Amino acid sequence: MNLTYAPARRTSPARVAPPAALAILYPKVGNVLRVPLRRTRTGYAHGCAQHPERQFMQWFNRMAAARPGFPMQLKSILLLTGEPLCNNCRRVLNRYLGQYQLADKLRIRSRGEAADYGFGTSGLPRYPAATTPLLDDILLEGELEDEGWWQRTKDLGRAALLTGALTLGPQVVSKPVYDMAKATAQADEQRRKRQQTVDDNAPPSSRRLRLGQRELELEQETLVMHERIDVHAQYSLQRLMSSPDAAARVDGNELVGGVRSGRVRGIYIVNQLEPAKWARTRGGNWWELLEPTDDAALLLSAAPPFTTLAPPIIVFRESIRSTSSRLDPALRRAAQLLRQIGKLKAGNPSLTPWQLKAILTPGQPLPTQAPGSDMAAVVGITRSA
Repeated sequence: MNLTYAPARRTSPARVAPPAALAILYPKVGNVLRVPLRRTRTGYAHGCAQHPERQFMQWFNRMAAARPGFPMQLKSILLLTGEPLCNNCRRVLNRYLGQYQLADKLRIRSRGEAADYGFGTSGLPRYPAATTPLLDDILLEGELEDEGWWQRTKDLGRAALLTGALTLGPQVVSKPVYDMAKATAQADEQRRKRQQTVDDNAPPSSRRLRLGQRELELEQETLVMHERIDVHAQYSLQRLMSSPDAAARVDGNELVGGVRSGRVRGIYIVNQLEPAKWARTRGGNWWELLEPTDDAALLLSAAPPFTTLAPPIIVFRESIRSTSSRLDPALRRAAQLLRQIGKLKAGNPSLTPWQLKAILTPGQPLPTQAPGSDMAAVVGITRSA
């Protein structure tokens, strides 16, 4: 009797779980952010869409949209991966962070680099199999950079100092925050004195280097950062505040001070959330706020009893966000209009937003709507020549 035997089914070995990835973001002030990324392989049939760097860019896009000043608040970014990154995705990540001037602040730590193992016949880098699916050995090497007790204390103290804790006293903020700010200020002063002693006894060349480093730190602390100022407007205001033109510096400082004090509700791209809500509340849409010839605008509104002007919103066209020759003059013009509005309201508090618009833009007729319907107006800022 002839028996036919089927070949034994070959079982493939179980795959090792793909390595995890973790993005760690170090802000200039505040707590460190850790972003866990899904376990995916850099290569094979999964494609680039699931690579950790692509996931990180998607997360960063959402954060930048939700918090316009978020990219300006970052000091450095550390990306931990269990295997080397895809060369193509790494280039894309560098280009993406470059638009926020963060490419040089990105650091990457992985099990190895593509250059260590060469390239295969298909042109793709050859990677050794990851021996450990997790990054415990990397994370347990020690405390991560800038996460020591001194850095945490300094960040909390600086945040308290920015809120005016030492100036206004413990009756304004909680006593623990006040005590922390005071202790941090004293520790900073002691460190400054020790450093000054070292500088006084150092060679002239070394002394100049340290002075330059301290000037750089001071410049970084004075950067424009605010959650109600779009990141592109932050760069523009920074240019105005460091301009050799004294009038430009005044305009930039007035806008930053207005947002921080609440006199200005914010500076946004016209299609962002706050301008869109302002338009929808008044029965319109964000794309109707700017005329074709306008680069920016002031959104004015008043609330009962209609003699008080609500903090205005400054909006600008998305297409000029990276064009300094148009964005900077538009913001300067917005600062000048805000000064004029303050003088007009001081002389006649009963002026409505539409009446203010008619005065600020000659040739615009006074509204003929029913009483109460002219309590909001858009003052356009025409494109500069």
